[in-house]
Amino acid sequence: MGAYVYIMSNKRYGTLYVGVTNDIVRRAWEHRQGVLPGFTRRYGLHDLVWYEEHASIVDAIQREHNLKHWPRRWKTALVDAMNPDWDDLFPTLVCLGTPPATHPSVRHGRARPGHPAEPAIAWQLQSQATSGAAPAAR
Repeated sequence: MGAYVYIMSNKRYGTLYVGVTNDIVRRAWEHRQGVLPGFTRRYGLHDLVWYEEHASIVDAIQREHNLKHWPRRWKTALVDAMNPDWDDLFPTLVCLGTPPATHPSVRHGRARPGHPAEPAIAWQLQSQATSGAAPAAR
């Protein structure tokens, strides 16, 4: 199973948060919704601006540890190289066809209002409701 290292931000060259997860869609959604108390909720870090996949969680944790000790300008250069406009990458992850059972917006019946991915999520919710499938447990 793969793992991801990612950077969240609140605006271009804004506050940065480096994290690691085994489910990038779920974790980015949690940051966006402010589900858990902490740094990202306190500073409004809702935009996934950079991520990379690793073959193992051990490799991802090591990379996260290294990045957390990098100077800020190295981290911003990393984002600039992958995402020069600092666009929110979350909609691209959702639009890649994340299965409804694993997507948090579908599991909990919530989507960020006005979010570009909202129509896709609504379609997934409607499909799930008409098929009679119960939402997956958290």
